[in-house]
Amino acid sequence: MRSALLIAAAAGQMQIQSMSGAQMRILHAAMDEDSDGRVTIAEGAKLVRRLRTALMLRQSAPIMQTMDTDRDGYLSAEEFQADLEHMDVKGKRTIEDSFDGFDTDRDGRLAAEEALPLFTFLLPFQKLDTDLDGRLTLSEFQEVAAERLASAGPEERKKAAREGRTIFAGLDLDGDERVNATEHYSYHSGIWAGIAALRELLGLADSDADGQVSADELAECRFHAKFGGSAAYHHSRDWIKVLEEAVAGLQQQQQAKAKEDRRGGQKEEL
Repeated sequence: MRSALLIAAAAGQMQIQSMSGAQMRILHAAMDEDSDGRVTIAEGAKLVRRLRTALMLRQSAPIMQTMDTDRDGYLSAEEFQADLEHMDVKGKRTIEDSFDGFDTDRDGRLAAEEALPLFTFLLPFQKLDTDLDGRLTLSEFQEVAAERLASAGPEERKKAAREGRTIFAGLDLDGDERVNATEHYSYHSGIWAGIAALRELLGLADSDADGQVSADELAECRFHAKFGGSAAYHHSRDWIKVLEEAVAGLQQQQQAKAKEDRRGGQKEEL
């Protein structure tokens, strides 16, 4: 028993060492939208959505470029319909009729971000929507994990079913016991899981239980017994990596611009 505890403690220390206090403060600063030194769930959720949306935009860029035949950066209903004709998918009429539902600003076309739920609806959503009604029942949604659970034991299946019901209820924002394409996009994009991990992270970090987390609290959270190996830990690590890469990229751009400016100054002197 003692050896098991020592192994667990050592693993926790390794995870703490792999994420520094300075990195947690970078994460805090990125979430602290109003710069008041405190982070709320609402502020953190905005960062999660931005990061996941940026990833989805990169992944969907080839699809958007193929469909956007006039290269104006938008997907029109005509462009979508023309591309849909060449696709081997069921329920084309339902898919075609869904276009306007993704046009959140009602300008008759989809910007790249507006098109993301449409692309999810067009591909992974359709594989689950067996009755092609444009909405997922709980049993249809549970098929997401069917392949993974094919060889699982009874207990693992029960656990997965419970988790599936919890996720489904969280996605079903309008309470109609169905998950529509926009609600499903939150799951498929990783936004729902990210916000769930954020809630766990801020819950562990909020030592004074005031509903807000300071930079010191977030840095100290690394030492919480439940942090190591949790979803909060893994998502925090991923968020920090993305933020550090963004900072490094910005620094490279600034250095390149400064170098170019120096060259320009030297040419003028000559």
